[in-house]
Amino acid sequence: MKTVKYGDYIFFEKKIVGSVRRLIRRYGVKRKSYAGDVLERLYYYYFGDAVDIKKEYKRFYKNEFDNIDMYLECHMCIPERVRGKLSAKKILCVNLEGKGQHIGDSFYYDDDGLKELFWNMVGGVENENSSGLRYKQFFD
Repeated sequence: MKTVKYGDYIFFEKKIVGSVRRLIRRYGVKRKSYAGDVLERLYYYYFGDAVDIKKEYKRFYKNEFDNIDMYLECHMCIPERVRGKLSAKKILCVNLEGKGQHIGDSFYYDDDGLKELFWNMVGGVENENSSGLRYKQFFD
């Protein structure tokens, strides 16, 4: 499963995204260097406070919703086409509402090269926004 991005949420598997150490090693930079610090901050910015959605459902919402599909539909407003992609055993979720959604917030000086490289290093990303609008359209 690739990393799935829908609305303000990113859904991913930990084994696909990997750890900070693996990301730094794949980029080929030293851990305590400037580049290593930037990569570490980016990783924790996007994947640091992830929540296991199945554990959260069982702990807090089991009595309110019949199953996890209903929880994703009603609580997080995730449509059926996106829920079908979230079939792995352990799916983690990050809410980007207060963080800023785009890796471009950090790589503002590059025109997609570093953004694509970052997302490929963490397993790729599928953008499932329902509107289909690109945010660039609002700034041009």
